[in-house]
Amino acid sequence: QFIIDEFKFFEITSGKGWWANKYGIQAGLRYIDAFGIKNLDYQFEFNTVRPYTYSHESGVTNYVHFNQPMAHPYGANFREAINRIRWVPVKNLYIDAIYNYSVMGLDNDSVNWGGDIFKSFNTHPKEYGNTTTQGDRAVLNRLDLTVSYMIRHNISFDVSLVYRSFITESGYRSRSSTMINAGLRWNAIPKNLYF
Repeated sequence: QFIIDEFKFFEITSGKGWWANKYGIQAGLRYIDAFGIKNLDYQFEFNTVRPYTYSHESGVTNYVHFNQPMAHPYGANFREAINRIRWVPVKNLYIDAIYNYSVMGLDNDSVNWGGDIFKSFNTHPKEYGNTTTQGDRAVLNRLDLTVSYMIRHNISFDVSLVYRSFITESGYRSRSSTMINAGLRWNAIPKNLYF
């Protein structure tokens, strides 16, 4: 998928990093029974969005609905790679692993570097020399690993591990965390779901 928010052919081909060269790309692939292993599925996705994409002159005309970004939770000014492996090694045992690597440019010192789509694009600090991930560069590493065993139809026991590391160049807002969860899940369908 490809989005162009504004388009001036000369500015895009000049390579000068004009602030209003606003576009995004989403690409991916899925590999079923990957590497010849039955029930092993691999999925890869890459996303990149230039600074100031999805923002506009005000919060009324940007790409937001009910104060939530409509395109991507990060807003703009980022690159992201997602790897996902799903495997059913034996009947009723499900393993799901997702690794997300993202690099984003955050605002610093009240300067609008183009990631926060709620800010007006009229507050950009420079006309040229804008690059994706400009600003306070942040790296996000996130690993989600879930193992589920279906005890009976629609009843599963789940164990999951979530590791998240968020590191910024400035050190401000850097943090990491690890969570382990376990629980019993019941996929119930209400009786009156169908009319």
